[in-house]
Formats: sequence, C-alpha cells, structure tokens
Amino acid sequence: MLKTTLLILSASALASAAVMNTAPTFKTSLISQAGKYAPLPEAAHQPQAGTKMVFDITGAGEANEILKGLDRTAMFLNLAAENGPVKKDQFDIAVVFHGSATAAALNDEAYAKVTDAAANPNLPLIEELKSYGVRFYVCGQALARKNYPMEQVANDVTLATSALTVLVNEQNNGAAFVPFH
Repeated sequence: MLKTTLLILSASALASAAVMNTAPTFKTSLISQAGKYAPLPEAAHQPQAGTKMVFDITGAGEANEILKGLDRTAMFLNLAAENGPVKKDQFDIAVVFHGSATAAALNDEAYAKVTDAAANPNLPLIEELKSYGVRFYVCGQALARKNYPMEQVANDVTLATSALTVLVNEQNNGAAFVPFH
C-alpha cells in the first residue's frame, strides 16, 4: 500500500513538474497587433462584462513601439475574447495620455516632429481599440506644457481639460484605476 502511494505521489510530482516546465504559448484573439496573452481558461478572475476601468498612461517607452499601457488595454480585450465574442461597449474603458506619453496622442506628422519615428505607431491600435468602445483622452494641460498645438491631436483622441479631471471623473463613475508609468 505504501509502495503504491509513493508511486502515485512520484508520478503526480513528475506530471506537475512537466506542466511547470512547459513554456507558455502566447496569442492574440481579438486585437491582432497587440495584447499577447497566455490562455488560462481554468484560472480565477476572468474578465467580466460591464467592467469599468481607466488606464492612466504616463510612460512614453520607445518612439517606434506601442505604449505598454495600450498593449495592456488590448490584452484585456484579448483575454475577454478568449471567453466569447466581445461586443462594442461590453466594457467601459477610458485611456488618458499625459506626462511623457502625451506625444502618443498626436497625429503622425506631429509625432514625427517630436520623436525619431516616421509615424505614430500607436494610432492604428488606438483606432482598433476605439472600434470596441474604448475612449481616448489627452491631457490639455500636458499639451500646453509641452507646447503641442491642440490641432495636432489625432482624430481618435479627445482633448480633456486635464488628466486629473478624467481620472477623477472616471473613478467617480465606478472605474478601476489602472496606472502605466
């Protein structure tokens, strides 16, 4: 009996070790250009319809790459799509750019002038995320402080009085605060 129990425990331990040593497979499901994730269908806390969140994006990252905060916004929608079709406005998601990330809200021409990139790599992703109801704002105070003309804000981004007002208003309306600095 003891021998059988030890054999079962050994086999179980080996199986667990094999699972832990397997490299995860990452994929995208809804937003193809960003938001890679490892499918974990049995894990706790899957995305829930009706979730409200505000992504506070202040970190710029590399000029030719998509901002980390935008990538994570896409990842949330991709995770949600793992559990079934995602409909426009199924989630209440706002994104606000300020600080070093302010340039990500600019049109291609303006972005090229303030970075070493030929075009704004964030705009195609912003457009795709917007098609699922994600709302984008740029801090008017950050634009003013950086001397970026308001007319240079990309079409899919809305000018806000300030990032502070967006963050406070969204949280007052029940949104979870998700910072990316």
